[in-house]
Amino acid sequence: MLIARCAFLAAAGALAAGAPAGAATPAPAVTLAKVIKKAMQKSYNQHKVAFTFTTVTCKIASTGTTAACQAHFTDKAARLIGVIQVAVAIKPKTGEVDYQPTSIACNDSKTGAKLKSC
Repeated sequence: MLIARCAFLAAAGALAAGAPAGAATPAPAVTLAKVIKKAMQKSYNQHKVAFTFTTVTCKIASTGTTAACQAHFTDKAARLIGVIQVAVAIKPKTGEVDYQPTSIACNDSKTGAKLKSC
C-alpha cells in the first residue's frame, strides 16, 4: 500500500469546525483528490510509467476513514486513455492517507477501442 503524508486532515478539520464566512475552503473530497493525484503522479514517474494523470475524483465514506477514487490518465506515446480505481484508507490520528490501485481500464485514444491490457 502506498502512503501519502499530507495536509488533507487539516483541510477536512477546518470544514468540520466551520470555516469563516467567505473563506474559500475546498471540500475534503477535492483536497483528497489533489493529494492522491500528486502522490500517484510522483510514484508513476519514479517507476518510469508514462501516464499523465489528468483528473482524480474521490468519494469519502460517511465514516471518514475510507474513500474510493478514480484517477483518469493519458499516455500519448502509447495512445492510451484510461482510469484507475483507487481504494483509500484515511488515518485521522497520523494524518496519513494510504492508497492502493485496485483496477485499471484503458482505451485506444485514437479509435476509442477498449484494450485488454494497459
